[in-house]
Amino acid sequence: MDVTVKGLCKRYGEKEVLTDFSAVFKEGKVTCVLGKSGIGKTTLLNCIAKTTSYEGTISGVNGVSFVFQEDRLLSNLTVYDNLSFAVKCDGKKIKDALNSVDLIDNATSYPDELSGGQKKRVSLARAFLSDEKVILLDEPTNSLDIGLKFRTYSLFIDLINKYSKTAVYVTHDIDEAIIVADFIYVIDKNGVVFSAEITGEKEKNRLSDKKNIQLREKLLTYLV
Repeated sequence: MDVTVKGLCKRYGEKEVLTDFSAVFKEGKVTCVLGKSGIGKTTLLNCIAKTTSYEGTISGVNGVSFVFQEDRLLSNLTVYDNLSFAVKCDGKKIKDALNSVDLIDNATSYPDELSGGQKKRVSLARAFLSDEKVILLDEPTNSLDIGLKFRTYSLFIDLINKYSKTAVYVTHDIDEAIIVADFIYVIDKNGVVFSAEITGEKEKNRLSDKKNIQLREKLLTYLV
């Protein structure tokens, strides 16, 4: 089922962040959401997750898993126990997820023994292990250097293919969006002001495709 947002309004005191916002996020697809700072991208995720009050309707969501900007791992638990604590499932599924993110050898490590990239991979494994069909990602590579970002893009694509989630992926990075998305939305507080479908295999080589070079230039006009 698509995630459908209609007439969404959100205020913080006197400040109106989202006004009559409407959008559709396709089932089983990755939709990257771009927009200028302060436009309400994180607020949109919080509304979809129902962690904040709002006016309007959001359908197609029974529950979500969330990848935050911060890793939010429990420092007193091992990697394995962090996953076991957050997602109630059998050990085989946890080990399979750790294999998927190339961290099975770090299952007994604690968060302070991991690199930033490894912590991010634990966060992704935790979110994809959830039975929830909708995954929300709030700038998940924001703290990583360029090399780790590209490794994380590949990992995310592999996980999406394996677990088949509906993903709403907030980012400021146009190249990131072109690499991982099926659809790109540029939003303002009233809704989608520009949209594009990205076709072809998800990989960094998308960036050299002529159509995507033109798309990048178009996106810059909305974001700069």
